[in-house]
Amino acid sequence: MIEFADFYAYIKLCFNLSGVGLTVNRKSMLRVSHIYLALGWLSVGLGVIGIFLPLLPTTPFMLLAAWLFAKGSPRLHDWICNHPRFGLSIRQWNEYGVINRRAKTLAMVAFLVVITASLVLIENRWVAFIQLLVAIPVSCFILSRPSEARLAKVQNPTGSSQ
Repeated sequence: MIEFADFYAYIKLCFNLSGVGLTVNRKSMLRVSHIYLALGWLSVGLGVIGIFLPLLPTTPFMLLAAWLFAKGSPRLHDWICNHPRFGLSIRQWNEYGVINRRAKTLAMVAFLVVITASLVLIENRWVAFIQLLVAIPVSCFILSRPSEARLAKVQNPTGSSQ
């Protein structure tokens, strides 16, 4: 049976809460980091599957994996952030909230292809309707993100911009 102190330690670790009087032992930290690692690898696996399945998005799973690896293993976080295929997109999202134009275009084309295929191949129109209900807000979010990192204007001490 889990004691309250152990449960509080897990919550404290998961949400980075700073408590007074309770310490987290090494055994608890090991268990929590293993959970982050397992979920991170699951997310990487779903992201890789998403490369081949149009309805399963790759990028959100890789972003989630980067976050989980940051909590569980600095080495794996560095690996995914410097990955030749996914690293640049992850770093751009983490630093600037950027989704590049190519990724936006591919996402919109994938939505159009899948919804069109559903309309043509599936008799039940509810499937396409549900896909539209998901695709419209997701598309709005994707298209609302910047495509390039915006640099802040540097001002000199006199207050005029350079």
